Amino acid sequence: MADATDDDLPEILIRRKRKHARAQANSTARRKARNAPRRDDLARAAYYVLLLTMEEAEKQGEIERANRMRHRMLLMMEDALFDRAASAMAFDGHADTVIQDVKAWVGARRFAKRREAEAARSAADTK
Repeated sequence: MADATDDDLPEILIRRKRKHARAQANSTARRKARNAPRRDDLARAAYYVLLLTMEEAEKQGEIERANRMRHRMLLMMEDALFDRAASAMAFDGHADTVIQDVKAWVGARRFAKRREAEAARSAADTK
């Protein structure tokens, strides 16, 4: 928990930093025990939902709807001070590969959960 820069900190800040690290570790452990998603997991899922909804709208001939969603995404990226052209290129690239990306993400999550379960079984067997 302490690092080289802690030498320069007052004792109260070091204690606060350690207390925060313990609280964060406890929070992470509780979230993992519940198998609850992190904020970035929810954000990734929402992003994929957006891309899949756009793809569906285009297939149904609702080009205007798909364009509005794309426009809103690019406005959000601009508001966050990202370059509009670079954002459009990245977003459009993701839109082109969304099905493969979703399958890869879900597959990776399933693989990780299987490995966790196998490790837990192995640990239980050795006790």
